[in-house]
Amino acid sequence: MRCNAKSISFFQIDQLQLGLPSRDYFLDEQSDRDLDAYLTYMTEVSHILGANQSYAAQELRKIIEFEKALANISVEEVNRIDTSAIYDKISIKDLTAKVPQINWMTYFRELVKPLPIDENEKIVSYSTPFFVDLGKLLGQTDTRVIHNYIIWRLVMDLMPHMPPQYEKTRADFRKILLGVLTDR
Repeated sequence: MRCNAKSISFFQIDQLQLGLPSRDYFLDEQSDRDLDAYLTYMTEVSHILGANQSYAAQELRKIIEFEKALANISVEEVNRIDTSAIYDKISIKDLTAKVPQINWMTYFRELVKPLPIDENEKIVSYSTPFFVDLGKLLGQTDTRVIHNYIIWRLVMDLMPHMPPQYEKTRADFRKILLGVLTDR
């Protein structure tokens, strides 16, 4: 079976979600309280996982700075309402030319393994300018920060499914950030 179809694209890519509900949490000058709560949450979770609390806080502060940079290059939701305006059907080869810092062929091959694809495969990007800026950002960011960010995002996504000792720190964070007293 070939992935390349004339009428549809099997792949769609878009800008990533941030660790907080919107980019404004990272960019608004009034968000210091929320960012402090986020750092506390990150540090407490890392400590439960076995990290040294003061060292973890230093490393996690770098993740927040990286997420601020990601927020700066992301497109505001108000500018994403008209999906036809941001729709970009592009081949993997052309995307690689625009964003050479990411090995797109490896990414997509791993996604559909064992199905064969080639660089002429068309994908739909809803955020090509974001990916161009992301490539530049990745090129100037310490690999350790990127790795720690990826690990943190994985842990954060798993938090609702973690053992009970993680519930209090997550509940405390959600209470400050969202005013939510319990998970629903």
